[in-house]
Amino acid sequence: MANKSDFNPIEYLVSRKYHMIPGALVESDFKIRYPSAATNAWYKDKEFVDAFRKELSLKAPGEIDELVNAEQEKENTETAARLAREEEERFFNQSSAAVDLDYYCNLPCWRLDECVGLSFGKDPEQVNWDTVRPHKQNSTFARKYERLRDRTRRAE
Repeated sequence: MANKSDFNPIEYLVSRKYHMIPGALVESDFKIRYPSAATNAWYKDKEFVDAFRKELSLKAPGEIDELVNAEQEKENTETAARLAREEEERFFNQSSAAVDLDYYCNLPCWRLDECVGLSFGKDPEQVNWDTVRPHKQNSTFARKYERLRDRTRRAE
């Protein structure tokens, strides 16, 4: 992540508008992509990008700040939506991971990981610490599972 002092609000707005990734070739249906010596990025259409950059450079600093704030809010919303979509698509949030309560209710006892999985309404054969652990860095469910598992282990 760049230092705040390295942040260039105009380049940020340009990169957001044209979906540019600095230092990477962005595949798209746009026209030929041109390299920019200033940012070492590949632009989709140099004329549009340069015109937008010039338009921004003519704005007052307060206007640029407002545009950046609005774009950052939009980016945060997009990121939150993407993360929520990724979370919903994980195996433990699929209907196939739902528990068969009839089976587990008729068992004489449950193991620790079974208790944790069952408390979330998940099938412990599919959703257990071995399968959930790889997701703990990027999944809210996995972090909740880990915390409950830890509390349960401590209570033994």
